[in-house]
Amino acid sequence: METGEFVKIKEKFKNADVNGKIDIYINTEGLTVEQYTSLLHDFPIEAIDELDKRLG
Repeated sequence: METGEFVKIKEKFKNADVNGKIDIYINTEGLTVEQYTSLLHDFPIEAIDELDKRLG
């Protein structure tokens, strides 16, 4: 994904609640491995099990 577009998604991700973060993480297409990793840095560790469940 282009850098400019990813910056917008990352800002939206930072401001979202846990369910919003999960939705963005799961439903955003075209992210690189590095971009997915970057989003995880802003994900609350205590909710990682919920993300794992939703990734199925």
